[in-house]
Amino acid sequence: MNDEELRQDGALTGEQETPQKDGENALSDMETAEKETAAATEYTERTDHSQSGQKPRRKRHRSRWMRRLKQVRPLLVIVVVVLVVLLAKMVMDRRTSSSYSVLSSSEREASTQTIYLGFAGAILHYSSDGAALVSSDDTQIWNETFVMDTPVAAVNGDAVVVYDQKGTSMYVFNGKGLLGTVTTELPILKARVSSQGMIAAILEDKETTWINFYSPDGQTIATGKTRIDSPGYPVDLDVSDNGELLVVSYVYVDGNTPTSYVAFYNFGTTGQNQMDNMVSGYTYPDILVPQVRFLSDDTAVAVRDDGITLYKGAQIPAESFSTDAASEIVSCFVTEASVGLVTANTEEESEDPYRLQLYDLKGKMIADKSFQAEYTTIRADGKRILMYNDKQLSIFDLSGHEKFHGVIEEGTIQDVCTISKDRFLVVMNESIATIKIR
Repeated sequence: MNDEELRQDGALTGEQETPQKDGENALSDMETAEKETAAATEYTERTDHSQSGQKPRRKRHRSRWMRRLKQVRPLLVIVVVVLVVLLAKMVMDRRTSSSYSVLSSSEREASTQTIYLGFAGAILHYSSDGAALVSSDDTQIWNETFVMDTPVAAVNGDAVVVYDQKGTSMYVFNGKGLLGTVTTELPILKARVSSQGMIAAILEDKETTWINFYSPDGQTIATGKTRIDSPGYPVDLDVSDNGELLVVSYVYVDGNTPTSYVAFYNFGTTGQNQMDNMVSGYTYPDILVPQVRFLSDDTAVAVRDDGITLYKGAQIPAESFSTDAASEIVSCFVTEASVGLVTANTEEESEDPYRLQLYDLKGKMIADKSFQAEYTTIRADGKRILMYNDKQLSIFDLSGHEKFHGVIEEGTIQDVCTISKDRFLVVMNESIATIKIR
């Protein structure tokens, strides 16, 4: 076979294969068309669902979540803001400041024997020739003149008694002025006042003492004579806020043992049928009780030389709690709602020389903190505990946190009074300054 014949044969062969390839292409085109039709149908269904408001499940879920997020977003913002504010307040409350600013200052004669106390939201000034109440902006609220050799003041809530120690006169005031005066026949050793102006006083009479109870206008309500052997020598006393209960701490010698006796007197209906109005009493052998105080109408405390004892009862007080101090008691004080003890710090790992412990009205310890502040005076004034010497001032809140510790540069400190939570009156040898803790 020649070349021409071969080419013709090949042409015939190629012409026979062409129909087979066209069939395969047609089949492929049909499959492609079916896929496109199926995709178009799926798209149409999705479009129809969308137009009819029936979204796909995933989109519907996301939409509901977004709507809920929009609803709670304002609440989330409020919660975050509150948390930030609380955190900032907590940080501020827990920090100890060492700086202050002087808001005002005035000169003071070094020889002036005026004493200053926080009272009725203002500052009480008293001396041997009178007393005055002055507001924080130095405005005089009231003024009363008198003559005393050794004036001493005792504050209880809304009332204060200024008495002449070893003298015979007492003046009772509230925030508006004089409530009344009392003149005694015997020298006054100590006096206390209720928030309503009722006065209890220990009077000296050579070998014996008297405990007298007075109304604000000077009328004698009750008198009681005490001897060193029965019930003992009165060391301290206090009156409940309502003026119904009186507590007295006595000391006497039982054989060779010094013994304390804490007695409660009721001048209401309950005590009328009791001898000398005494409704309860508690003996503490070989213990001294230098301080007794009412914390409320039905709660009293006795500060012992080895701890504290709480008493509960509006008519007949009874022991409710007692605890011993872990070490020597250095100082004690009473606030409106707690009892404070400063003891020697016995922790070997701590360099702080003192420990401050606070107990609430039920005897629960609400603060236990060691501290370094060296002080000569400590007292509770409002909602602050003040500790100071002639140069340094430390201020604690009633939870035991030290709010301020620093040196007062303006002079030698003689007294400090609370004006508000961050403002204090500092009495110095030559000036009086109102400072603000930063």
